[in-house]
Amino acid sequence: MLFLLDGYFKWKGGEEIRQVCRTSTIGMVVGIPLMAVSLYLGGLVFGYLDVYVASLKAN
Repeated sequence: MLFLLDGYFKWKGGEEIRQVCRTSTIGMVVGIPLMAVSLYLGGLVFGYLDVYVASLKAN
């Protein structure tokens, strides 16, 4: 699949297009895990806050 895309962009005469695609792929590979980690950490923080508030209400 990637080979076909590579051939297509070569045919279109786009070294710059391929460069942009490579850059955006790298951006995705780096960005998605970072997003997942931040969502996970956010979830942990909200979870702890929720438990903390619940324990305050219980007392």
